Amino acid sequence: MVTGGIDFNLIRFSRLYKKKLQPWKNHLLSQAARLTLIKFVLTAIPTYHMSYYRLSKQETQKCNSLIARFFWGSEANRRKPHMVAWDKICQPFKLGGLGVKNMSDFNFDMLAKQLWRIIQETSSLFSQIMTRKYGNPRLEGKFKCPSNASPSWKCIFLQMI
Repeated sequence: MVTGGIDFNLIRFSRLYKKKLQPWKNHLLSQAARLTLIKFVLTAIPTYHMSYYRLSKQETQKCNSLIARFFWGSEANRRKPHMVAWDKICQPFKLGGLGVKNMSDFNFDMLAKQLWRIIQETSSLFSQIMTRKYGNPRLEGKFKCPSNASPSWKCIFLQMI
């Protein structure tokens, strides 16, 4: 599986999350305020990277873990119990969840969106480059992923399989 590189991404995301969370002491924010911070700041940090690279299972679990620990008010030296399963919190409001993005699903969605852009927005520069280099996705069997393809293309291509 092609990923963005476990050594680079996991360390980078961990540092970014910890940097964003450090000034916000858990005891100063209500759970509603932490939820707002999670939904509008923490899930936006890896958005660009996840649009072009598939994160490994370990990377998405680490991101989810950091977010969950912040949500429940855990600190580095003191953990608090998680009262509800993270999968339940990641469900939409209509299904009883809080609407927090699960990083694994979000990564899949962002890569699928890039593939959709290649197929639907044929006049975009991105679509034209990818179609000329890797074949026409609208013609079945004409999309290819050579061994020397770019890492981001391999991640997008894997969404079709």
